[in-house]
Amino acid sequence: MGKHNPYSAAGPHYGHMVQESLMFKYLLEADDDDIVSLEYHDDIAVEKPDGDILAVQSKSAMSWNPVSNRSPDLWKTISNWIVMSQQGLLAPERTKFIIALAKGKRGSLSTKFMEATTDDDFSNALKAVKEEFKDGVPKGIASYISTFEKADHNILKHIILNFLIETYDDPRKEVLSALKKRVEERSVAPIFDMMTGWLKNKIESLIIDSKPPFIEGKEFRAQLFASLRELSQLQFLHDYAQEPSTEEAGEHFTRTYVKQLELILCDTEEKMDAISSYIKSKTNMIRWADDGLVHGNSFDEFYSSIQNKWNNEKRKASVLHKNSKPEDRGKIILYECNNFKEHLSGLHVPSHFTKGCFHDCADKLKIGWHEEYLKLLSGDNDE
Repeated sequence: MGKHNPYSAAGPHYGHMVQESLMFKYLLEADDDDIVSLEYHDDIAVEKPDGDILAVQSKSAMSWNPVSNRSPDLWKTISNWIVMSQQGLLAPERTKFIIALAKGKRGSLSTKFMEATTDDDFSNALKAVKEEFKDGVPKGIASYISTFEKADHNILKHIILNFLIETYDDPRKEVLSALKKRVEERSVAPIFDMMTGWLKNKIESLIIDSKPPFIEGKEFRAQLFASLRELSQLQFLHDYAQEPSTEEAGEHFTRTYVKQLELILCDTEEKMDAISSYIKSKTNMIRWADDGLVHGNSFDEFYSSIQNKWNNEKRKASVLHKNSKPEDRGKIILYECNNFKEHLSGLHVPSHFTKGCFHDCADKLKIGWHEEYLKLLSGDNDE
């Protein structure tokens, strides 16, 4: 698995994901009557009601400089802007030409373009380009430089004077940061997930229906408000936990809570479900506490509730299933506890969290599934 695959498309796929995150970012900044598009005027574009446009080229390169003096990325982008302006698809005098970079990289020519604000600056930029290639143009960018040199100076001037470089370390983090200014801290991650899903489905539906991938600012904002209303009605704690790796899960097979399952003859699938629930519950517990979403006393109350549930199920099983084998009674108690629903600080929790807390108590020998678990597991407390 560690060997490099030369046919991997992970890099290009990441580039597409970055474009969607950038679209999210510009939609958050958009006014109601703005139209934000994906892969139409440019990678991302923002059209204002008065005709002004932001044309954004996304460059997600991590290991090379896409705006260096001889970068094919830079010159292809400028060449495309020239051609689109020549064809009337962009009005250069009303367009901001933006390259959005994943890392803070620069070249002397791209910096000169970005800093140009006057006719003299434009003239100096052209001289700098001529000086850069006085000894010849690299084959890989020859056609793009040719387009640049043959372009109408009025088009070139507006492209260079309206040229910007924007830098982001991670567009996803920028979106999350912008959301934090609009919604409660605990709602940021679930709203991001909900809106990202909506945005992806919306774009795909428009493309499938042969419609331009346009989203109006007011439509996006209406969906954002709808998602916030839905979230407030659900009132749940966001699930931050990922499924544990095989290696991480394997380290838990000798823990006491897994031995508790072995006492009642649980199969491997049940053990893996318990391990996953246990690990994810610990992850969420730490994150909710660190984020200030849940007070420590609330966890104590939650654990008290699940121990009461276990006590009640143990008593019921001893009466209703007194003729069953101890292992079977233990499984009945386990399954009933797995179905237990309880709020934490008045909020819904993921189903695996409650199960994980039961297994945490079993790990500490505070509860058990087999009626003689304390005798059988004496000295096995992993706490």
